[in-house]
Amino acid sequence: MGDEDEPGGRFPLDRRKRDFEKILYEEGVRIEVYRVIIQKKRNPEQRPSISQLKVADIIYRKMKVGGDIIETKKIGRNRIIAICRDAQTANKLVESEDLKKDHEVFVPFSFISRAAVIRNVDVEYTEEELKEEIDSGEYKILSVKRMKRRMFRDGKITFGESQSVKIFFQGSQFPAAVYLWGVRLACEPFMPPIIQCYRCFRYNHTISQCRGNKVCKVCGSKDEPHECNLTESCINCKGNHKADSAECPEKKRQKSIKELMAFQNLSVMEATSMLPKSNERDMFSVITSNRFQKKDEAEVKTVEKKKKDDMNKTLIDLNSSNSSSMSHEYMEAEVAGAANASP
Repeated sequence: MGDEDEPGGRFPLDRRKRDFEKILYEEGVRIEVYRVIIQKKRNPEQRPSISQLKVADIIYRKMKVGGDIIETKKIGRNRIIAICRDAQTANKLVESEDLKKDHEVFVPFSFISRAAVIRNVDVEYTEEELKEEIDSGEYKILSVKRMKRRMFRDGKITFGESQSVKIFFQGSQFPAAVYLWGVRLACEPFMPPIIQCYRCFRYNHTISQCRGNKVCKVCGSKDEPHECNLTESCINCKGNHKADSAECPEKKRQKSIKELMAFQNLSVMEATSMLPKSNERDMFSVITSNRFQKKDEAEVKTVEKKKKDDMNKTLIDLNSSNSSSMSHEYMEAEVAGAANASP
């Protein structure tokens, strides 16, 4: 799954590639939140696991910049996001030799850019031509990429040029519209497509990246070969439907994650942490209003209800603002269904 089309060559967030470009925040660029990723270096002898306390120890006692760190959040087994007060502090973390001794510290390209989509751009215009000619005012364009349109021909999936174009703008904001030869082209947030593997039927990877066992789409069996009894059982949610059903709660959760990424400019792990699976939502029996004060049972229920109401409102707002024109028929070639087709 290539990312060679992104500025600077390889996409820095893809940690499967060991050689990545160092990105620093620039002063004067519109950035709403200064975030830095810190993750433990890989060890071939054991699975990496990051210690949040050890990272905090380095930041506070060795680097002496703890006062300029708003928060550190652990997302996943081996990754921490540090939220900094300014660009200078974030860049200090990226360049810290103390941190880099045992960790990889980096700013993903998605943290210093924002992707938007413009539509109704005739296919005859090249990406280079569009980047040169589009007037985006004070918003700097980093790259332009024409998107692909998925089509079915003779029972097979093919991809052709579409009239939708993705633009990466510098910073965490993008304009309401850009102009091409005086024609106003509205900008809308780019929503990443839902990627489902057609081997194991899990999400966020393709067949070429799959390390899991082949799973029956209908009954969820991992036995190979097997005679399917046609009793539908989803491998993801155990519901009575096929693994690729549009009604699957997990598929709907994945769609909501992509919407949060698009509309709130979050990384996939940040968005996922906001929408955990149903069996992960009741992990903590103690909820606190601040670092030290424990709430009583009535307060806990009130907080839980408010959090649920706020999340529901967020998702309703996202769905209402996500127009029908934002269709999943437009996908990038690198996540093409052809690469994911069942063998």
